[in-house]
Amino acid sequence: MPRVQHPDHDDHRSILRFFGLILALVGGAFTGIGMLSFFSAFGGGGIPDKFWCAFVGLPLLGFGMMLLKAGYLGAMSRYVAGETAPVVADAADYLLRGAQGGVRDVAQAIGEGLRRPEAKPCPACGSPQRPDAKFCDACGKAIASALLCSSCRHENAAAARFCNRCGEKLGT
Repeated sequence: MPRVQHPDHDDHRSILRFFGLILALVGGAFTGIGMLSFFSAFGGGGIPDKFWCAFVGLPLLGFGMMLLKAGYLGAMSRYVAGETAPVVADAADYLLRGAQGGVRDVAQAIGEGLRRPEAKPCPACGSPQRPDAKFCDACGKAIASALLCSSCRHENAAAARFCNRCGEKLGT
């Protein structure tokens, strides 16, 4: 997407930089004169007669610095973005690669939780029943949920004829 800028953007930036520099230099000079007058009075130079220059210079210096920052903000931002973007991209890549297995496990767990258990048919009438049903809703007959092996006590599917663990014939 192209950047939309004011037609006079470059002129405005140049004006901010120029006046910012002028105000900062004038403000720095006034502040320096005022501070020099103030501190020289402590050394026996008498009353500071140019201390008022510091009160004029400090606001000029601050306003000039503000204009300079506004004039160079775009250049500074592009520099910072260019320096930090590769580091951020590497860190994000590292974190995403490390989290990939965890995300896969969470997605699999969610998928398993969303799957509904299959309805099992009644052995007597064939009508579909809830997985946890003990009796058929249609005919009322008991629905065997599992068969226990008489020799090893292993639980097998209701339709199994032989034990899955020991191979013994079921129902004897």
